[in-house]
Amino acid sequence: MVGDRVTLTSGDKGVVEHIGIRTSHIRALGEGELLIVPNVELANSRIRNRSRCDHRRLELTLEIDSATPPAKLALVKAALERAVREVPYILRLEGVGLASVGGRFGGYVFEIVFFITSGETQHMRVARHDFFLNAVISLSELGIKFQKPVLGSSPVVAGGVVAAEDGLGDVSSPNQTEYLESTINSSF
Repeated sequence: MVGDRVTLTSGDKGVVEHIGIRTSHIRALGEGELLIVPNVELANSRIRNRSRCDHRRLELTLEIDSATPPAKLALVKAALERAVREVPYILRLEGVGLASVGGRFGGYVFEIVFFITSGETQHMRVARHDFFLNAVISLSELGIKFQKPVLGSSPVVAGGVVAAEDGLGDVSSPNQTEYLESTINSSF
């Protein structure tokens, strides 16, 4: 349908601009080029229509400072659960928990998984932003710090927050640093 956000089997992502008798026009998200795709090719391929999903799953991680005492570490799960519950569009919390010890920077890695009630990319970005902001505030109130990056490493980090995503979102890892920095910094 015209206006739908789709991902083609080739990996190209874009917005459908025109559906003709023989070809369809899709405006690519990256560079904005116009993809002209034969309809027979579309009919014989698998297309992910991102405009038609009614909810979205977010899988995020935070790395907590390895110097955090066990008594404070025990408070992290409840603080992150509260941070999720304050997110707009929340459908359900799937889980929050300690995923690994000795993460990318040697800290405690917590995984947070939740669903939002919308498939819209903008709603996903708002939900992710609000979660990270809520987490930063909640954890700082408890005196819990994020693991600092190690010199020479190149992770997805913003303000001490280490973030990852399950690939369903539209923000890729290199851009996520800029996104988190701009959203966290613009919120204060």
